Amino acid sequence: NGGVDALAFETLIPKSIIQRYISLTKEHKHVIICGPPSTGKTYIAGKISEFLTGSKENTGLSPRIDSFTLQRENVNELNIFLDKIKASQCSPPHVIILNNLHHAPNLDHLLEDLLPSSLNTLPYIIGTMTQTAGTTTDLQLRCNFRWILFANHVEPVRGYLGRYLKRKLLAVEVDTRSHNSECYEVIEWVSKAFVVINKFLESHCSQDATLSPSDFLRCPLDVVASRLWFINLWNLNIVPHILDSVREGLLLYGKRSSWDDPVKYLLDTWPWQNPPSGQEDLIHIKPNDVGYDTSAPLPNTSRPLSAVDKPENKEDPLFNMLMTLQEAANTQAGHL
Repeated sequence: NGGVDALAFETLIPKSIIQRYISLTKEHKHVIICGPPSTGKTYIAGKISEFLTGSKENTGLSPRIDSFTLQRENVNELNIFLDKIKASQCSPPHVIILNNLHHAPNLDHLLEDLLPSSLNTLPYIIGTMTQTAGTTTDLQLRCNFRWILFANHVEPVRGYLGRYLKRKLLAVEVDTRSHNSECYEVIEWVSKAFVVINKFLESHCSQDATLSPSDFLRCPLDVVASRLWFINLWNLNIVPHILDSVREGLLLYGKRSSWDDPVKYLLDTWPWQNPPSGQEDLIHIKPNDVGYDTSAPLPNTSRPLSAVDKPENKEDPLFNMLMTLQEAANTQAGHL
């Protein structure tokens, strides 16, 4: 338990969630962390591996972690890497980390061939991949892989920004021995703004269009500097992303939600004394900027025709269902 506490503190993942990840990996030995880029999948894969090998060190064994990061240009090198692992049956690695598995062709056959016939020699395999990769059902059924969802709209990613900024501010307050209530209000607001912006994107686009917490982690712990930082982040980075994403979402899904201007929320809850104005004003996103027809009625269906419904889309409907069940389990556990 002490090890899990330390891991939860280091990764900023709630203890109950990281404990579930550890238990899932220990029980099934094969897990894949899936989600959009920049959500910390590779980092968590490494931390879980270190935790598992650390527990083996206590038994006097010398565990080994072998890892490979797959890119489009090094697919052949992956086969060499896996051949070396299969050839080292006398001293196999304790954990195998395979990053970016969405780049691998025939992934189910590749991993099925890697698995030994004896459960006693079965290594832990932790993979990372994007949600939209194919062959997901085969990995679940044929290779006995289990899934860990890392998406911007669910925990542990959804609340990571707030936990990170609060710990960062706490470290500064410990050094200075003073409490900065104004800065605390700012980071609370930034964390809520992150959620509001992503809700807007998800309502008009898809979950893949949501922003990663990494875009907000550089928030300065200074009231004046943080104001200018956010205005620049909004105008230079977030607005272009929203414009491109919502235009694409309207083309793919059509009009499926009412228009709730995120700038209105930002201005209504603005935490700084000086509101944005002049050259430091926030850029407003108008419906006609993205082709949103405010006069057209919303569809009666609760969910419009999406890319998942189209025959040319390669997403796996069963995998999408599994991800929905995972989100429901998180919700029932009270982590959202």
